[in-house]
Amino acid sequence: FKSDYIDEFFVELGVLKTLKVLNIMGYGLSEFKYQWTQIFRNLTSLNLASNDLKIVNPDLFKSCYKLIILDLSNNFLNNLTNVFNALRPVQFNLKELKLTGNMIENLIDFPKFPNLEILDLSYNKIKIINDNSFYSLSKLTHLFLTNNQIELIENDAFKYSKNLNIILLNNNMLQRTPRISNLSKLKILDMVNQNGNLKKLNDYAFERIE
Repeated sequence: FKSDYIDEFFVELGVLKTLKVLNIMGYGLSEFKYQWTQIFRNLTSLNLASNDLKIVNPDLFKSCYKLIILDLSNNFLNNLTNVFNALRPVQFNLKELKLTGNMIENLIDFPKFPNLEILDLSYNKIKIINDNSFYSLSKLTHLFLTNNQIELIENDAFKYSKNLNIILLNNNMLQRTPRISNLSKLKILDMVNQNGNLKKLNDYAFERIE
């Protein structure tokens, strides 16, 4: 993938007009060109994990309007605005987004992803989850925030994600439990190891209203 023939390689792949799943994992790519995805208009799943991506081409998914699963894990991404801008063409179809093992520090508010069900932000450097972080993710069922540096989850962070089934918060720096009173469908809340910061459970910490 670092050879002079990579463009020709993707041209050759272009004969696979109905290709739905493409896995380009672990090839050390520092960029992924828009021209490469333009070939695959029927893609539903794209895996670009374990490369060297620092930014995402803003037109990368312009032709992949059927994409429902995207894996960008284990790269060097730190700018979520750049990722969100690139995802605009597929934001209404996307169901699963993996951003594990990047360099994300600031969790900006997610734009509207009305069908996103699985979000993996584990192994980043996130410190705060604010009230509006997941405001637009109403169908979210699985949220993975393992191995970050999360110190605070504001009270209404999960207020609008009432379909959450699983929240993984293990290996962070939390000083108190998150408010889950409106999460009547929640089945798993994993808070193992907060590095000695969680010393008290408030009354009714796990009460659900419904």
